[in-house]
Amino acid sequence: MRSEKGIIIPLYIYPEPSIHYTRKEAVKNGDSEHHGAYDWQTLITYKKKYPDVPVVTIVNPENGPGKITDPILQNAYAELKNAGITIVGYISTKYAGMASTIGLPQYPIKNIKSDIDSWYRFYPMIDGIFFDEMARGFDVSVQAYYAEIRNYARLFNADLIIMNPGLSINHRWYDEKIADIFITWEKDSYPTITDAVTDSEYSQQAGNEVVKRGCLVMGKKFKRHEVKWILKAHYDWLYVTPFPLEPNPWDKLDSVTLQKLFRILVG
Repeated sequence: MRSEKGIIIPLYIYPEPSIHYTRKEAVKNGDSEHHGAYDWQTLITYKKKYPDVPVVTIVNPENGPGKITDPILQNAYAELKNAGITIVGYISTKYAGMASTIGLPQYPIKNIKSDIDSWYRFYPMIDGIFFDEMARGFDVSVQAYYAEIRNYARLFNADLIIMNPGLSINHRWYDEKIADIFITWEKDSYPTITDAVTDSEYSQQAGNEVVKRGCLVMGKKFKRHEVKWILKAHYDWLYVTPFPLEPNPWDKLDSVTLQKLFRILVG
């Protein structure tokens, strides 16, 4: 598993290829439907400019892999790979079928396995899976649920398994090495020292530096001091976007913030 600190980006953007004007012209024309191609190219440009900064992108065609292979996405994923960017495919676990406690329907594990099948059938170049909406509660049945889907993804040689509980988790998740990266902060604020230290203590209690932590901050401007201390001691993977939770913070990139993240990771 990777030991570097890097950028992890929810790239929930369609890479529209058929554009015949500049981004400036698109903005002037109010064309918000076709910004995707520019955002993908911006990311690739920065990665080539800062090749030593590790980058993981979470791709999400249709709240998962979709129903059929999309040739445009195939080409776009190939471009990311050629630039040295790691790709993981999005799958919602819908809280592992433990959702009855929060009023959501049960979600059969066979559906998740079907999504894994589809990801590797449609886009075999991906490097792993991003399991969203992870149940935070730890008991034998929940642990077995996530261990099973992790092991199933490994059958496809998934090198990178990421799980997103969105908040800190019990140290037993780290003990069991259920994922390579846990996203233990996804909010519209920077984590406080208390939040970050609590999560770090869970990981350290496991006595294991293999499992890493990620932090996703939305709706906030880039703050150099905050980012530096987050990366220095508490989180290994980070992304910050000024775009708010509503309607969707992950369907566009802010090029200025992105470049600042690359620069701070270069040192």
